[in-house]
Amino acid sequence: MKAIILAAGIGRRLLPLTENKPKALLEVGGKPLLYYQLEYIQKKIDLKDVYIVSGHCGKLIENFAPACPIIENQRYENTNNIYSLWLMKDIIKEEFILFNSDVLFHEKILDKIIKSNFENAIVVDDYKELGDEEMKVILNDNKLVEISKYIDPKKATGEYIGISKFSKNGAKILFNKIDELIKQGKVNEWYEEAFAEIINDLSIYGVSTDGLPWIEIDDFTDLKNAQIVIGDINSGFRRTEK
Repeated sequence: MKAIILAAGIGRRLLPLTENKPKALLEVGGKPLLYYQLEYIQKKIDLKDVYIVSGHCGKLIENFAPACPIIENQRYENTNNIYSLWLMKDIIKEEFILFNSDVLFHEKILDKIIKSNFENAIVVDDYKELGDEEMKVILNDNKLVEISKYIDPKKATGEYIGISKFSKNGAKILFNKIDELIKQGKVNEWYEEAFAEIINDLSIYGVSTDGLPWIEIDDFTDLKNAQIVIGDINSGFRRTEK
């Protein structure tokens, strides 16, 4: 199994903190976000098989994670994460786990998706109250039928948290679709657009967070709340009610 961590973005909503530092290296609980991801992942996957797609201040990521292969997105300033993932199309030919680098999560969430019987899966928080900003999903019998930020929150099953798993065949189908979208000039899409377009050809299932703590860090409010989340992670707190 391989892993991909997407860490190319500028993190504009966190300027000036991200002016000379990648968002993945902002500290929560005294340690960079990327530290937590690599700490958890290396228990399951050798770091030589953990590919990090860098961009903004990429040299700092390379110095922080010298054991990991670094793939540079030289177009990070004018592309979105679908382009970063597209850069992996000729490298990943087997099962892999995909991570957004700005997600802080409980280690058991990673255990859940790796141990899941589903070959192709996304982690879904089906506990939190949803708004307009979240990448929302609709599941039918646990199978993904829709994924978009534009889903009515009242109709959504939950939020995709930015961690997913694909089989060898799933990876082939996904990268073929991403390649198709890139050739159409859609370099500024979210990679979830490719998820949405392959669900008729590939069964993708939701794996619940089961109330375990996590947070995606996009802005200063998220960064502040992440200090609470890391405390919840360390204390073993989890939600018990949806």
